[in-house]
Amino acid sequence: MNIAIIKDTVVINTAIFNNLASAQAFSEMDVWPEADTVAELPDGFGIGDFYDGEVWTKQEQPEPPDPPEPESDTYTLAELTEIVNNMLGVETDV
Repeated sequence: MNIAIIKDTVVINTAIFNNLASAQAFSEMDVWPEADTVAELPDGFGIGDFYDGEVWTKQEQPEPPDPPEPESDTYTLAELTEIVNNMLGVETDV
């Protein structure tokens, strides 16, 4: 079973145990001194997500960056052929 190691409602790490009782006993040995509690980790949740003792919440994902602008350079057929040949390691007599 996947276990969430939680501090201030945030999952800071995860571990695998046979059952929640084993994970709780392990936590009580102060193996994770920064942890407040441990809980069974539902599928789809992980490090950085939140658990307030009752409700699981996914962390907000940042907006993906804008894709780079395509290069506006234009090439002749001969230049493109040379570029492709160089990429393939083909030597030509031009």
